[in-house]
Amino acid sequence: MQAIEDRKRTDLAKPLYAEIVEHTVFCQSKCKAFHGRQETLDLVTKYLQGTSRTPFIVHGPSGCGKTSIVAMAATLAQQSFSSKTGVVIRFIGTTPDSSTIGALLSSVTSQICRIYGEEIEDELPADTKELTKIFHETLNLATSDEPLVLLLDSLDQFDPAGGARQLFWLPKQLPDNVKMILSTLPEPQYESFPRLQEMYSERDNFLKVPKLADKDVEGILTKWLDVGRRDLTEQQRQTVLGAFQKCPLPLFLKLSFDEACRWSSFAPQSETTLQTSIRGSINALFSRVEALHGKIFVSRALAYLTLSKY
Repeated sequence: MQAIEDRKRTDLAKPLYAEIVEHTVFCQSKCKAFHGRQETLDLVTKYLQGTSRTPFIVHGPSGCGKTSIVAMAATLAQQSFSSKTGVVIRFIGTTPDSSTIGALLSSVTSQICRIYGEEIEDELPADTKELTKIFHETLNLATSDEPLVLLLDSLDQFDPAGGARQLFWLPKQLPDNVKMILSTLPEPQYESFPRLQEMYSERDNFLKVPKLADKDVEGILTKWLDVGRRDLTEQQRQTVLGAFQKCPLPLFLKLSFDEACRWSSFAPQSETTLQTSIRGSINALFSRVEALHGKIFVSRALAYLTLSKY
């Protein structure tokens, strides 16, 4: 028993396991707060169960819910196949090892090898071209009994060094028994989306994230309130829903919800107002934190947090 415990501690101390746990916990947090979007999830399931040999690409503006959809796709992958399905997920830019193409390919390749019982005797090469070749070879380990689903969220968040956003490292055609789900911002300055359109011709595999249905918005708000053990007066609820109509993005809804959770039931209407944009909501949050803790302290703390992922 002691040997088993020692092995567990040794494995958990390895950088690869720490990386996997980091992204798995993040994925679970996104799934926990997810509600609605059944038509979108049905399209993801259709892709997973279909015969397509190219990636499924989720795209849309910042704050539209791409990351949550990718997180839910990881759950759908387990439901669509067997319990033996290999699921590898990375939310690019959330950790140092998911921010650069070399670190990400090394991490993902190592995880796939561990899933299929292939030991990597030597360290993976630092050269990106060699690493890309090994990554492509590793995808072929997937079998009909143990398929592989690889999910990479926010290609636009890659450090552009090394041409990561040019996506030269992606296979033009996936091997049998492999599915890949990617997400990115659509704007040309982030490079990834135009490149994906050049690489893959199956337009049915491109999903533009649709606007949340009104019934889903109310359901999400109710779920968040239940999870947080909070409540709003009917007037306050309508204030949140009304603000969402001016900026119909899930991220804005979350920022508005967080602000509304600060309201008391007896707060006058003049104190229960919301911003009308994501930028306005974030600026208001920063202003409030600066008023509490001081502008210099807050600006330096946020600067260090921004730098920490590099």
